[in-house]
Amino acid sequence: MITVNTGDSPELEAFLAQRIYEHNAAVTGYNDAESFTASHQREGGGIDAGISGYTWGGCCYVSYLWVAQAFRRIGIGGELLDAVERHARSKRCRLIVVGSHTFQAPDFYARRGYQPVARIDDYPVGHADIFFTKRLEFQRTMKPHDIEVFESEPGGMSVLPTPSRALARLLAFAIPPAAIALAARADEPRLVTRAGYASILSDLTTPADGSGNADVTIVEWFDYDCPFCRRTHPHLKEALRTDSKIRILYKEWPVFGEVSAYAAQSALAANFQGKYLQAHDALISTPESITDKAHVNATLQAAGIDMARLSRDREAHAAEIAAILTRSNEEAAQLGLKGTPGFLIGRQFVPRSLDLSQLRQLIVYARAPQ
Repeated sequence: MITVNTGDSPELEAFLAQRIYEHNAAVTGYNDAESFTASHQREGGGIDAGISGYTWGGCCYVSYLWVAQAFRRIGIGGELLDAVERHARSKRCRLIVVGSHTFQAPDFYARRGYQPVARIDDYPVGHADIFFTKRLEFQRTMKPHDIEVFESEPGGMSVLPTPSRALARLLAFAIPPAAIALAARADEPRLVTRAGYASILSDLTTPADGSGNADVTIVEWFDYDCPFCRRTHPHLKEALRTDSKIRILYKEWPVFGEVSAYAAQSALAANFQGKYLQAHDALISTPESITDKAHVNATLQAAGIDMARLSRDREAHAAEIAAILTRSNEEAAQLGLKGTPGFLIGRQFVPRSLDLSQLRQLIVYARAPQ
């Protein structure tokens, strides 16, 4: 006779888990299952956020990811997932799998490059469960001049292999159910290493605005044809106007094609006549998209740029301009920037547009002891 009992039965669960795992290992040849946990803890020892899962057979499964309500939308969720992805790579995992109900955080995973592969409707009734996968690319061999950009282990977080009686039970399912309580963003701030930060600031060819005695430096990667860059520009100008201790480094990063590249080259060429900021402000403040090179030239001429000299400087300094654009592109690639704008505020990297209140809050964080 079969009786279904409610409640936990640790001994039976452990027995079934072990038998299933033995079968899976015998059939696949993979006997390397290892669970992990990571947590973000405050100084008093309380846990603000955590993640758990396991690696097995070249794959990584995220079982649980949770962030306390008071600590959401400040980057902790992204740090946890980034840490687990690094851990998975260290285990030579090629694939990572995670599930999220529609009332949890499917958009968070989608924005972080996870692709939906399965959907179970009415689980629970009136909702759905979505499963995502992400192919993990191993880090390329770094050239001598490359920098390790992000902190290897965010503050208060570690990834630890831990025994788990639920591990083998979870491995029994092709796509095991997940319990994920998280509402966060894929574009959360991340902390770059001190070496990476110093390397980016060491480029003396980067045009700058603001205080020569700043205690906070903002670096922006942008494209003149990016609507989000144009939207953020007034907020940057207001931050400069109201805060005498910040400066901005402008990293020209034209990603929208030939006209964008021409605009970036022209702005950098204007620097040789001491008018980069005039050129930059004019191009980034256009009310609509820059349509062609004639549009760029007309905008710069209206801003008071000497167009004859600009043409000469663009040709005479072509190699220097190209080197600046190449460095910006390499930095954007190392940071994992997928589009414009991107900001480095102190050591905080934010790959999205910002409003004035967000800028000011990040400046406050940058001034805090680290």
